[in-house]
Amino acid sequence: MNKEVKYLIDRYYQTQEHRIAMAGQVRELKKLGEDTNPLEDYYERFHAIEKDIAKYISGSIRKHSMAGWLKKVKGIGPILSAALLSTIDIGRAEHASSVWKYAGLAPGQKRTRGTKIDYNPFLKTICWKIGESFVKTKGEYRKIYDTSKEFYQRKFPEEKTEGKRKLYTKGHIHAMAKRRTVKLFLAHFWAEWRKVEGLPVSEPFMHRGI
Repeated sequence: MNKEVKYLIDRYYQTQEHRIAMAGQVRELKKLGEDTNPLEDYYERFHAIEKDIAKYISGSIRKHSMAGWLKKVKGIGPILSAALLSTIDIGRAEHASSVWKYAGLAPGQKRTRGTKIDYNPFLKTICWKIGESFVKTKGEYRKIYDTSKEFYQRKFPEEKTEGKRKLYTKGHIHAMAKRRTVKLFLAHFWAEWRKVEGLPVSEPFMHRGI
């Protein structure tokens, strides 16, 4: 997929942020009894642009070899699908861990100040959005999130303090469960795409490094 699609995905999320911010402003002004007609007009314009971009992006992936598989995954819409397909080079990703590293999700992978990042920031953001989307849906990956969360709650039943940091809070456990869910999805996605393209799939890929 070309750079145009990646550019439009970025514009889509920016437009969405503007629309949401505009909606919040409209609500606040209505509480004060202010005239919100001009802002509501701009809200509708942002919404129209957002829908147009989404329509174009949806059409751009319709004939992709992975479009059918991705469409069946609850929580993965056309925007997230296009983001994955336009960012990952499946021919170069010989292992599921290759995708995890490119997304900044490899074990022990952290950003260190003063050093060059070894992952794709755009893909990392997309993976965060995928995790949020899975949590909000009732699909298979929501179930994986729930079981992962239960596992971490049993493993870390109490919060701990390490210096000034608090560990194993509800927020940490949520983040760990979400991260594991996204990595499992990426492993499934990677394996399916490699099979579709007739490329070798290393086994076992599903739980390695998660």
